[in-house]
Amino acid sequence: MDDDIYFRPVHFFQYLAKQQRAQMYLGSFDYSGEVIRDADSAHYLDEAIFDNDVFPPYARGAALVLSIDLVREI
Repeated sequence: MDDDIYFRPVHFFQYLAKQQRAQMYLGSFDYSGEVIRDADSAHYLDEAIFDNDVFPPYARGAALVLSIDLVREI
């Protein structure tokens, strides 16, 4: 959980109780993260550090849930 979200644990755990227990990923995945090449940007990334124009897919968001089998897989 991110530290700047409003979290309602009762509703969250009620929702989780209804979900599958294995191979569960709850969250967002970004498949199109553009690499910023503008040196004036706070998110600038030099080509010498990362030479692709798009980041590989990665998990992102305010909250992520992984079932224990996926955690062990990682």
